[in-house]
Amino acid sequence: MESDKLDKRKIIVREILHWRNSRLLPEQYCDFLLNLYEDHPDQRLHTAGSSTSSWFSIQSLMLWSWKRWLLGFVIFSLICFVVLHFKGFPLALQIFTGVAFITCCYGLGVKIRRKQPSTSLMMLGIGSMTMISVGMMLLQWHEVDNQFSVVMLIMACSLTWLLIGTFVQVPLLHFCGWIGFVLLYGAFLTRTMPDAAWYEVEIFWLPICFVMLWLSWYVHHKNKTGSSVLFLIGTLLWFVPELHEMFFYKEYLSMGFIQSALFVKIVLGAVLLFSLRKKWIAWVV
Repeated sequence: MESDKLDKRKIIVREILHWRNSRLLPEQYCDFLLNLYEDHPDQRLHTAGSSTSSWFSIQSLMLWSWKRWLLGFVIFSLICFVVLHFKGFPLALQIFTGVAFITCCYGLGVKIRRKQPSTSLMMLGIGSMTMISVGMMLLQWHEVDNQFSVVMLIMACSLTWLLIGTFVQVPLLHFCGWIGFVLLYGAFLTRTMPDAAWYEVEIFWLPICFVMLWLSWYVHHKNKTGSSVLFLIGTLLWFVPELHEMFFYKEYLSMGFIQSALFVKIVLGAVLLFSLRKKWIAWVV
């Protein structure tokens, strides 16, 4: 009889932990319920830690069976084989292998995003680095690394990072996606207008800055994380015209114009941020 009560209590505790990990109930309610049904205060920490522990923790590895060790060895050997012979594969197989690996990294990263955020971020980073690096290697190996191909690759990577970062709410990928498009836009301006005047550079960049800040305000009710990223991008774009002129129009640098313009923008930006702090802080916090 007593054992039946203990078994029922363990089942209830396990179910409450499932509610907590799945975010079906707020943590405050789950903590209250756990305090009612647990026998020992430290039981919750032990049980929660075992249910949400990382796949690669020491405790998990010690509990692995020989089948899991064998599966891990086979997967590791397969990855080594693919990496060593990747260059000798046909183009179609190279593309298929790269896309499959990137899809697995992104899929796993998205799946474990809430339970294991650190491992999820690592998998998303591996997938992103693989996408850009393998893409560049394929373009170089098959001698199609012209400007159009490189631009299309960067655009595809940036769009992928932007979509995943927006819908899965990964701020780092969201930020990298916008940075990729900013770099492409800057390269386009430099190529099409090599002799642009300083006011033309300002005209080409500042409207985008204001659009990003407006988007940050527009989406802050629905997506607070996305609003923060857009606000950061808009703030950086405020100074991008001077950086653009510094790298590609060095005659303005020798005239001391860039230093003066950058100082004015820093002062003006600080004044605007301070005077409007009660509004923009609500967007991003």
